[in-house]
Amino acid sequence: MTQKKIIPEKKIHDSVHGTISLTEIEVKIVNSRSFQRLRHIKQLGLVNYVFPGADYTRFSHSLGVCHLTGKIYDAIHERKKKGRQVNKKDRQKYRLAGLLHDIGHYPFSHAMEHAIKESYNENFQHYGSEIKEAQSSASESDPPQKPLSHESLGRDILLHDNEIKVILEKGGFSAVEIYSIFIREGEEPLPDVNMISSELDADRLDYLLRSAYHIGLPYGTTDIDYILRQLKIDGEQKICVSPKALRTVDHFLLCRYFDYSQVIFHKTVAGFEEILKEVIKYLISKNKIKILPKLIHEDIESGKWNEFDDNYILTLIRTEMKNIETPADMRLLMESIIERNAPKEIVKLEYIDGDDRRSQNDFHSRIEDLELVVPEIVKSFHIPAARIFVWNNGGLEITKISRMIEITKTEEMDDGDSDKMSQAVRIYDRVTNKSIPIIDRDDSLMNVLSGKVLYSIRLFVLFERDKDNERMISKIREFIKKKLPSRSWK
Repeated sequence: MTQKKIIPEKKIHDSVHGTISLTEIEVKIVNSRSFQRLRHIKQLGLVNYVFPGADYTRFSHSLGVCHLTGKIYDAIHERKKKGRQVNKKDRQKYRLAGLLHDIGHYPFSHAMEHAIKESYNENFQHYGSEIKEAQSSASESDPPQKPLSHESLGRDILLHDNEIKVILEKGGFSAVEIYSIFIREGEEPLPDVNMISSELDADRLDYLLRSAYHIGLPYGTTDIDYILRQLKIDGEQKICVSPKALRTVDHFLLCRYFDYSQVIFHKTVAGFEEILKEVIKYLISKNKIKILPKLIHEDIESGKWNEFDDNYILTLIRTEMKNIETPADMRLLMESIIERNAPKEIVKLEYIDGDDRRSQNDFHSRIEDLELVVPEIVKSFHIPAARIFVWNNGGLEITKISRMIEITKTEEMDDGDSDKMSQAVRIYDRVTNKSIPIIDRDDSLMNVLSGKVLYSIRLFVLFERDKDNERMISKIREFIKKKLPSRSWK
């Protein structure tokens, strides 16, 4: 049977990549209700509260990832096939995975995902009757009644959203072969999966370029065309990069580190994200937001899920903010989000250390020390505990792969470590016709910086708007320094 020719059907002008061509099936996916929902979910959550240009959406990012996935596929497989025509059906499959990789993001993305996990772990016993009933009535055939990550939710949308499922099937694709790529499951060859999910993939490349363009900071100025020209396939059929591009890849990995430390973890952004998480947890406790898979599946199948975007959450917040039954402290948190009343950073502890167990334990010990001081702040300064937030960045790695991992012992790793290792950027060695992880190259910055982590801890207090709190802030700061004199607070 002759393979159906896949040709570009629509061209879109993108601010980052210029002209993006979409095939017929991609146009249908883009026009689906579930994908159009991404127009109303900001890529960077509340970052635009600090950087006004950072209001672009998951919609434009997904188009960019689709485009870059096709370019990476072409760069790899044209060399792999030595001039022979690439498999257009296979290429289309990976472009679809790139297009759909973020289809399952919650409103406000990672802030909501973290809030849902914390709500489930901490407060499930306090949930209302609707959620309790959903949990107790789940049969053995139902999915596990735990919150879904955005990757798992994306898988479920492909499986249960009838519109997308029909589009894929009519195009000759199954939901399983598409979601297996972006959640790294199944029997797909890992090198090709790495086009979507690895340390140097279409997702991260588009993110950094798009963030730099919209925010105006230079951290995403990566020479993508040069990287594409230097992609190779080694003798073991692994995707790698020519040694010529070693400095460019070092630069790319550093750009990601600086972008996160300067943008995502900006003090005001971090403070707002903490407040947003608490507000979302409150809305969950009042059954205003559904978090269990059974309930979400029902909304996906009915189409109600497509209404669940940033605007939906903001409307909920505005409504509950005016509700006289909402506690006063919670109303203040809600006003903070709606009216942009930023919490004040009182103290910060930031340092670089290793990613070994000792360093991680020390980091968590420092967090616990600060958390133990909070009740004393409440008592001494008469500030409600609901207005005090201890934030941490979880540890920001410069690379996913630590030098602590012995490359030659991959057979002893568990599945998680082995998959993590498979995502490392690899550099080609023309002598052996093989490639090695960039951290094993003596002339790479990553050889020195891998295994290093930026640890950051902050304490925020939310005050009422338009009050002079500088004196109070100074007193709380000095109070903390006296209680924890061994910490290098800033």
